[in-house]
Amino acid sequence: MDNDISINDTVRSFDFDRHDLEGGAACFVEGIVTAFTQHEGCTRYDIQVTRRVFGGEEKEVEDGERVLPPLNSTPTTMGRICNGVEKILEERKMKETLETFQFATAADLRDWLNAFKTTDLSTVYISPDQGSGYLTLAWEEETLTDGSKVNNIIVS
Repeated sequence: MDNDISINDTVRSFDFDRHDLEGGAACFVEGIVTAFTQHEGCTRYDIQVTRRVFGGEEKEVEDGERVLPPLNSTPTTMGRICNGVEKILEERKMKETLETFQFATAADLRDWLNAFKTTDLSTVYISPDQGSGYLTLAWEEETLTDGSKVNNIIVS
């Protein structure tokens, strides 16, 4: 389980050892880590709740609702280790704003990819129906034999 969780990270905190995201066993909250606090003898994440799921169903979030789960790797009194909080990666945010693009020619695709050079966006999400994952875009300047310069798009 990821212990690399910081203040302002968006996280999901599971109520039980199962980490189901859907179905009747899905029980979790999502929110923003606002602090780390001492409570009931251990350090805990202080999470401002933005979403609550119980029994697989969305539930209303109370205004100002917070939860205080123990930090991952905290031993329990029953000999187990807490590991119920995970960082929600940008993947979810990207899926929520996913757009589909189609290009008639390779030149159209090239021009579209080149537009990313002037932004801070350098990762493209590939939808699951086309093989889940990410592409990282980088640009490398190359000098051709005639002395002219071109920018190559490196996709990895």
